[in-house]
Amino acid sequence: MVKFTQWIIALPLLASAQSVNTTVESRQNAFESIETLVDEAEDLLDSREVKWQKLLAVSTKLNVQGEIVLNAFPQGSHQNSRAKSRIWERWGHFESMMSQMDQGFKTLQKGSESQDARMALRGLETAADTCRDCHRSYRSFW
Repeated sequence: MVKFTQWIIALPLLASAQSVNTTVESRQNAFESIETLVDEAEDLLDSREVKWQKLLAVSTKLNVQGEIVLNAFPQGSHQNSRAKSRIWERWGHFESMMSQMDQGFKTLQKGSESQDARMALRGLETAADTCRDCHRSYRSFW
């Protein structure tokens, strides 16, 4: 009976640990996608003639990945990740930076929809600058 009770107590802890690992993996994949998609958007906007349909597709994907990372930092998920525990200590600032990135992606998409290169570039620059600033503050590089 004691073993059964211990198993029942341990089961939620195991499920929670698995959930955190899945969350960390999910956000790492999303950030890798964001990095690739930002590079692709930069290339599209740097070309002589912008391929608007391609840029719109990329900006749509960036918005999806941005939504994933906005919700991928539950308390304690810095274990086994490159995220610093400082994220949760300074949650308001971190959340604000994530929102800035997300807003940049939304502006990029709006510019892509209206074929406004200046707006699209402004959105992309906002998102990319926020990514760099956030990495400096909240990501471990070892």
